[in-house]
Amino acid sequence: MNHETILLYHNTFERERMLSRLASYPQLRLQVYHLGAVPAGNESRNYICYCSDLPSAVQMKRRLSSQNLLIFCPKPMKMMCSLLEDQSTIVLSLTCSEPLLEMMLGRFLSGPHPNDGVNEHPVVLTKRENQVLTLMVSGQDTRQIASVLGIKMSTVIAHKKHLFLKSGVHTTSQLIVWALFSLYH
Repeated sequence: MNHETILLYHNTFERERMLSRLASYPQLRLQVYHLGAVPAGNESRNYICYCSDLPSAVQMKRRLSSQNLLIFCPKPMKMMCSLLEDQSTIVLSLTCSEPLLEMMLGRFLSGPHPNDGVNEHPVVLTKRENQVLTLMVSGQDTRQIASVLGIKMSTVIAHKKHLFLKSGVHTTSQLIVWALFSLYH
C-alpha cells in the first residue's frame, strides 16, 4: 500500500486551502507540485487536486486516468463532479465534514475503491422519458418537445419531473450534464 501522495494545485490559494485541510493526516506523505510541474516518471499512484468546475475535473480525470484520484471541488459543484466517481476517483467538497474526510481518505489510501458513491443500479428510463431527455439535450424547450412528440406541455413537464426524481438532480442544466455523463458516455 503506497501512501505517497502528490498534491496538485493551480494557484497558491488552492494549495494553502488543501494543505490546511489535510495537515492532520501525516499518513498522506504529501509531495506538492504545481499542476504544470509534476516530474516525469513519478511512481505515485495517489493524486489529490482541487478543481473549481466540472470541465477542469473531467480534464484532470482524463489526465490521471490510471491513477487513484481524490478531487476536491467547491460545495455547489459536488453533485455534478461526483458523476466522475468510479473505482479510482473520489470527489469531495473541500468543506466536507471532518469525519467524512477521514473516512474517504482511508478509502483513498487503501487503493482502488469499489464504486463508492456511484449508483450501482443504473437508472431505467421509459421510452418517452428517453425521448424527452434526448430532445432536452439537443436544446429543445418544453413547447418544442411537446410539438415534436405530439403531446401536451403538461405531459412533457410530468416527464421532466420523473427525470429529475430518477437522476437526483435539481435543475435542467444539471439534468443535461447528468444525461451526458450517465447515459450518453
